[in-house]
Amino acid sequence: MKQAITQGSNFWRRGCFGLALLALAMQPLLLRAQGNEPPVTRTFVLTGATVIPAPGQKLENTRVVVKNGLITAVAADAAIPGEAKILAADSMFVYAGFISGLSWAGVPSKDEPQQQGRQRAPEGVIPGTPPDKLAGITPAQTVNEFLDPEDKAIGELRSVGFTAALTPPRGKMLPGQGSLILLAGNKPDQMPYRDHLAVYAQFVPAAGVYPATPLGLMATWKNLYHEATSGLEYEKRYKTSPADMERPMYPEKVKAFYPVVDKTQPVLFRTNDDKSAFRALALQQELGFRLMLAELSRGQAALGKIKAANVPVFLSLDLPEKPKADAKKPEINPNPEIQAENDSLLKRQEAALKQAWTQAADFAKAGVPFGFSTIELKPKSFQDNVALMIENGLTEAQLLTALTTEPARLFGVSDVMGTVEKGKMANLVVMDKPLSDPKAKVKMVIVDGQVFEISTKKAGKADAGVKVSGKWDYTVESPQGSNGGVLQLKGADGDYSGTIYNDRMGRTLDLSDVSVDGKQLSFSYEAGGNGRSFTVQVSATLNGETMEGTMSVGDFGSFPFKATRTGDPD
Repeated sequence: MKQAITQGSNFWRRGCFGLALLALAMQPLLLRAQGNEPPVTRTFVLTGATVIPAPGQKLENTRVVVKNGLITAVAADAAIPGEAKILAADSMFVYAGFISGLSWAGVPSKDEPQQQGRQRAPEGVIPGTPPDKLAGITPAQTVNEFLDPEDKAIGELRSVGFTAALTPPRGKMLPGQGSLILLAGNKPDQMPYRDHLAVYAQFVPAAGVYPATPLGLMATWKNLYHEATSGLEYEKRYKTSPADMERPMYPEKVKAFYPVVDKTQPVLFRTNDDKSAFRALALQQELGFRLMLAELSRGQAALGKIKAANVPVFLSLDLPEKPKADAKKPEINPNPEIQAENDSLLKRQEAALKQAWTQAADFAKAGVPFGFSTIELKPKSFQDNVALMIENGLTEAQLLTALTTEPARLFGVSDVMGTVEKGKMANLVVMDKPLSDPKAKVKMVIVDGQVFEISTKKAGKADAGVKVSGKWDYTVESPQGSNGGVLQLKGADGDYSGTIYNDRMGRTLDLSDVSVDGKQLSFSYEAGGNGRSFTVQVSATLNGETMEGTMSVGDFGSFPFKATRTGDPD
């Protein structure tokens, strides 16, 4: 029996390596059909961890059992299923997965040519009555049409602990419908968890056509809302008694606002500052729709009105950096008037920094519940920004609430997300230190039961004369034979990036955690298929125009890897 299990395991090991390397979605299906391979276990146990089930709670030396994407037990003495894989989490801290209130993860930006000078309407377009798409008025559009699971922003946001995000389409005034997506999945339709969660809006004018000013944006908003109010009322009457009434034929942009008018769907307004927050609040007060504010920065001036209106808010996690201790101080100007002006400017700059750092604590002190949005966040700055907020008055419990339970409540998913407890979706973050510790690092993120190990290696420096950048032809000797492709590396010490292309797969993947220390190169990338994802890690020694090392795929083994430089990167 033991021999049979070992043979089946080895067969599966070979099959999974091929899947990870080549992303051949049909391969696991064929193996199952042949009857030679047992199903992959989706059961695992985190052991020996300090679990934070909810803000302000703590369980020492606890096990978290996960099966088929769900948490089935959270207890020190939880039984370990026989098929479970053990994930040692001794001295680690386990939190519920973080939820972003606004993000573009999963919707790659499109590089569009930037017009210089005053923008004009395209030829043949009347500036005062442009097509809706040109004006940026597409509220019926859904983000699901644009989701791309290969968007690198997904992995970047996930690497700091986020497992779900409210993601809308990109655009101008009214880009469309936002969905709550999971930060995992190999296909676009695997990512959305709750569709049409909010209509996304922002005060972004159209280019060269109406509405191109704040007043125009406000007027357009009101007109659309009133038209939707009339349309909804007419359609209700038509359904009740259609006799002697024309069949309603309203535009899609108007019908998309019906849920906003009847208050079954909120409007998520991106308001980067207090001025735009006041505008959104004025619209809400006049029209009466459900409003959420997101990406608010230095919003203390609007705090009173936000609290009075009981409007949910997602504060920006993009904070200005703390000045370095060795920063050069400005020289004293001999002219007293100029020096006084310089001193005043410096004080205003310091006040602006302090306002950004204390925003979260000020909202918490005022009793205004909030979450966080990440649309402007640089993920590498996440832990530094956490430290700044803690240093400026926010408690760890308040921070964790804003990252987990509050966004889950606001998005209506508290029954499946936001806490670590039996029956919840297995969205988890494993850190080596408490979240409030400035040196804390994410070691593992679990999304819907899918495990992602997070590399925290620091990039070193290449030895003198070692050239990293270039186009490299590589080969890997796997149990399925030799295969290869093209590896492209570019950048400099501390800031390398690249892609890898496999000849059989016919697909280019982005590299992550590219680092060089002396002659040692390492990087990783995500590959997979058929609903499974694998982290492939490569470690190699650079030797002039060649490199040699290993390619590893987790528990499936390590295999010889060689590459030869063939030129400069594309």
